[in-house]
Amino acid sequence: KRRKGKFELTWRIFNFREDQDIRLRVGYEMFEK
Repeated sequence: KRRKGKFELTWRIFNFREDQDIRLRVGYEMFEK
């Protein structure tokens, strides 16, 4: 159970970073236009 918790935390951080990346890219594209 402990290992799963650590995996979930890593997964959440990974998803969060991916979300930030997409938001930055979209914002940058809108700014360019």
